[in-house]
Amino acid sequence: MRLILAVFALPVAFLIFLTASAHAAGMLSGAEYLATARSLQATSSIPSNSLSAAPAQGGSGVSDIAGSLTGTIGSGAELGAVIIGDGQSHIVNFGTTSMPPLGANIRVLARLGETPSGKSQLTLIAWAFGSDVARAAAKAQAPAPSVSRQSSGAGRSRLASRGGTPVSRAIAFKYFDDFARYIKGINPRLSESDVRDITTVLLNTSAECDVDPRLAMAVVLAESGFNPNATSRKGAMGLGQLMPGTARGMGVTDPYDPGQNLDASIRLIRSGLDKYSGNKEWKDLNWGHLRLALAAYNAGSGAVKKYGGIPPFRETQNYIAKVSSYYKQLCGQR
Repeated sequence: MRLILAVFALPVAFLIFLTASAHAAGMLSGAEYLATARSLQATSSIPSNSLSAAPAQGGSGVSDIAGSLTGTIGSGAELGAVIIGDGQSHIVNFGTTSMPPLGANIRVLARLGETPSGKSQLTLIAWAFGSDVARAAAKAQAPAPSVSRQSSGAGRSRLASRGGTPVSRAIAFKYFDDFARYIKGINPRLSESDVRDITTVLLNTSAECDVDPRLAMAVVLAESGFNPNATSRKGAMGLGQLMPGTARGMGVTDPYDPGQNLDASIRLIRSGLDKYSGNKEWKDLNWGHLRLALAAYNAGSGAVKKYGGIPPFRETQNYIAKVSSYYKQLCGQR
């Protein structure tokens, strides 16, 4: 593993944003989305934007739209999102609400109304990432998971509370440039296109997997220093230092492709967090879960199982300490 000599300071405004726990305007968690949809009696029967039809009699007039954000139309208060779902194209007026990134799989609650000219119009109520909604729905239907002994120890406070360490979901893409500048500062040799691609995957996949993007950054800092071409003596490759077998298992065809590698690395982090927390959401994770997930990332889940917790390997213990330190620094903590 390559050592990073310094962690660059993030802009004050950036840290202020990252320590905030509020959702971006209009954006909900999966559980919040499902609860809101139920309370509004939303229907999945989507009216066509080309019709001037009123909501179905007796209905709430609120539609639940699932699809991909493919583009935008208009500007300012009239900014609309073009969403492709169920073989149809829908235009939802987002106005000044922050939008998800283009290409994102999302769920949208929108109210059907009419414009002054008499045309039908779908106006945003709230949105969520599709994967978050699916995860929340599955969790609501499944029996409560049994949490392993090694991840439920008393006294392990939540990531969101211990020492004031903040957590945030990767939902405010208006801070894209701050993330990009930070990454460029770590590795000035990265091209502008690589920086843009890495930042996009960092935010998109972190949001989809319900992982704080700063944790993903801390792992990449410890693994490669944001060098996509890094190769370890053991054969680990790329930004997240994936071993060949791991890369193949994650569907990575080119471990040195920054986007593929980072996407797989974040999903691997989430897999570890799920395994040792019993599929808890980020807000319910604690430092014990994080340490076990990092141990599995470094030494393998087999080693964690063999030793009933963090393996007694100096490399693994130093790795956990390093990543935790970087993460706290990125969160503005000592």
